[in-house]
Amino acid sequence: LDRVKQFCDEMEEEAKKYHELVSMNKIFMQRTANVGIMSLQDCLDFGATGPVLRGAGYKWDLRKNKPYSLYNEFEFDVPVGTGEHGTTVGDCWNRYIVRMKEVVESIKIIRQVMDKLEPGSIMGKVPKIIKLPEGEVYVRTEAPRGEIGFHLISEKDGKTPYRLKVKSPCFTHTSMLPRVAPGQMIADFVATVGSIDIVLGEVDR
Repeated sequence: LDRVKQFCDEMEEEAKKYHELVSMNKIFMQRTANVGIMSLQDCLDFGATGPVLRGAGYKWDLRKNKPYSLYNEFEFDVPVGTGEHGTTVGDCWNRYIVRMKEVVESIKIIRQVMDKLEPGSIMGKVPKIIKLPEGEVYVRTEAPRGEIGFHLISEKDGKTPYRLKVKSPCFTHTSMLPRVAPGQMIADFVATVGSIDIVLGEVDR
């Protein structure tokens, strides 16, 4: 826990340095503001979530809007794009600044978790074989790149799911690229792909 606290202190200071070095850098802003614009309507049409949706100015975070686990006990903000640079929200710079601000909010959450921790075992006892009850369920959580969801269908006394579908935010956001890419310079397209922060293994899955 001491190491975690030390990391939070150090990361908070590092985030300030990154912000001073990059966020307001004239060249960086010129290369990212008004580039790769994913409008709010585009985000809603494609089902975008996470920093991509919030970068377009829509304040939606499952931890706040549909609280699960212990998130309703923690105080934190949901950063959104405001269009303070460039002419609109939903561009590369807004997606970037949302993530930068989320680093600070994550540190805030970690510190609150540490204050609430009680002494005791951190591992629960789980049987080697889990028999799923018959039924169907969809569960989603707020992941770093957006909402990740699991749709599971099981038959009676099944040891393995009858059907399992994983909804990847990276796949959703990659699907938006044909809407954004036409007419872009290659260098701008690189910035656009970077700003949606995809993991290709997750897209492929």
